[in-house]
Amino acid sequence: MQLVNLSGTGLLTLIAGSAALLLWGARMTRTGMIRAFGRGIGEALSKGTNNRFKACLVGLIAASVLQSSTAVSVLLASFASSSAISTSAGLAILLGADVGSALAAQLLSLKIHQFWPGLFFLGYVLHAAFSERNPMVKQAGRICMGLGLIFLSLSTLASTAAVFQGSNLIQVILI
Repeated sequence: MQLVNLSGTGLLTLIAGSAALLLWGARMTRTGMIRAFGRGIGEALSKGTNNRFKACLVGLIAASVLQSSTAVSVLLASFASSSAISTSAGLAILLGADVGSALAAQLLSLKIHQFWPGLFFLGYVLHAAFSERNPMVKQAGRICMGLGLIFLSLSTLASTAAVFQGSNLIQVILI
């Protein structure tokens, strides 16, 4: 598709669709992570709080796996409401979760968007071939497909941004 030849409405529709694809890919990835590792994450959050450094590491890993420091905060709030963790451990986990989210954002900013076709293929094979035999591998397929959607949407958004970058009208509007 030639992005330069698209109308303004077409470009805005492409941006909206790419943003929706990005959100759907993040949801698929998060759902796969929670289905595959949800119990383990909850147990690690409750058990890994006996020292602040360990709690920070648990938060970092949990946010990297869940791709959201907000999801870690919600899990943490449920543990805190039942007095399962201390305030200092909770703060250390939140700090680690923020670092984990920043690391995930840095990973997504690398030039890895060209891997989306392979991730789709691998995800489909894992999800379809292991749907009955091994639920963990099935969820790994869901995670791969979600990452593929994220990379595809980021690639499309980058192409669209390049078209907008060359537009004099956009530069006048933004300045």
